[in-house]
Amino acid sequence: MLQLTCMGVEDLSEVMVLERAGHDFPWSEGVMASCLSRHHHARLLYEDQVLVGFAILQQVLDEASLLNMVIAAAARRRGHGRWLLARLIAEVHDQVKVIHLEVRPSNLAAVALYESMGFNEYARRPRYYPRRGGGYEDAILMALSLEPDTMRI
Repeated sequence: MLQLTCMGVEDLSEVMVLERAGHDFPWSEGVMASCLSRHHHARLLYEDQVLVGFAILQQVLDEASLLNMVIAAAARRRGHGRWLLARLIAEVHDQVKVIHLEVRPSNLAAVALYESMGFNEYARRPRYYPRRGGGYEDAILMALSLEPDTMRI
């Protein structure tokens, strides 16, 4: 059974384990802690009382940005990312007009998930993400409109 809860300071050590395992260039604990303010929707995803993911959405006025999302390797490819993202979208649906995100083109599973949920590419940021072993790769900038006549989830 999946359950969504709010992330708190007491959860940071466990969240950082997922963050470090999920990213080649993980956020620091300090950056993660800064996302626990009132302008952020920091959520934890549990499956049968085991932490399997988290997501952080920052809201500024009528726009939001998905800043970070990680699903534990053992829980991937089972719809958990879709479930988590859908809950975040529902949480801010009446408060924002658009949700933005950035994603590595090499993260094919994430790109496919976002596209399947209605996010569209609108630009690229050249040489944005560092690569393990050196060099950089672009960031794909995507957005999901939550305007009633354009929403696709």
